[in-house]
Order: sequence, then structure tokens, then C-alpha cells
Amino acid sequence: MTDYRSLYDKDFIGAWDLAEGDKTITITRVIGGSLTAPGGRKSKKPVVYFKGSEKGFALNATNGKTVATLYGTHIEKWVGKQITLYKSMTRSPDGSGDVECIRIRPQVAENAGALADEELPQITVQDIEDALKECGVEKAKLIAKINGGEISELDQDDLAKALAWIRKQKKAA
Repeated sequence: MTDYRSLYDKDFIGAWDLAEGDKTITITRVIGGSLTAPGGRKSKKPVVYFKGSEKGFALNATNGKTVATLYGTHIEKWVGKQITLYKSMTRSPDGSGDVECIRIRPQVAENAGALADEELPQITVQDIEDALKECGVEKAKLIAKINGGEISELDQDDLAKALAWIRKQKKAA
């Protein structure tokens, strides 16, 4: 059965997307996102993207702490890791009662294992170039950050770190 809420143009998954129960996902990337709550209040949150979905999963403080407890506080180390999502209830931010939410089980999924490198989305030099432009960061600043090296010489771990650094610069601006 299809929940009507899943048909709206949403950027993030919701509790209605877990109609079939718990869902174990493999994290493919984590970015800093800017969300607008009902009423126009803006907030910044980590957004987790995972294999098999174009929608992100915006982490509230509770879910962020759970992932950090499982895999550490550095988001680059979350890529390739698995978490299990489940539907729960929480107090509505406006105090009007309880609402559905998504929580993360506080243990590593039974079938958890890192993705093989070939299954991970590969960050390209073009991704870095696009992020520099999108975030308004000068390429020279990134070059200085990587000690004058060439972006094309970076491995996937360093490309991920560079991408995270670029996005952090945008937030700081």
C-alpha cells in the first residue's frame, strides 16, 4: 500500500517511507544541509544519502548522536557503513502532541559490512570543481589546503575530505 505522503515532492525520507518496517541502509555520502521547518525557521543538519535512494535523511541531534556512537564523529568514516532505520513517535515541535519520526537502532546492523570500493560513489575532480563554484570557494584556497598539490592527484579519501572542507567553508561564510 502506498502512503499518500510519499507522493509529495520531498527531498528527505519520512517515517511513511518505512511502511514495511525497519530498513537497513548503506551510507554513500554525508553533507551539511540547510532545512526550512514549517513556519520558515531555518536550521543546518547533516544529511545522509544512501544506496538505492535519491532522497536524503536529515539527521536530528538524537539520530546524529546515535550514528556517532556507532561509527565516530567524523562523517567521512560513515561512508560505506550501515545503519538501521525504524519508525517511532516523538513530541511535536509545536507541542500539539506526538508525531511520527525516524530513529536509528543503536547497534550495528547484523549484516553490516563496508561496501566494496567499486560500489561506493566515486568523487571526481569535476565534483570538486562544481562544489568550489557552488560554494563560492576559490580554487587557490583549496590548493593551499592540500599543500599545493593537484586535485587530480588526490585519492578518494582525500577527495571526500576536500569536498567536506569546501562545504564547511560555505557554512562559515
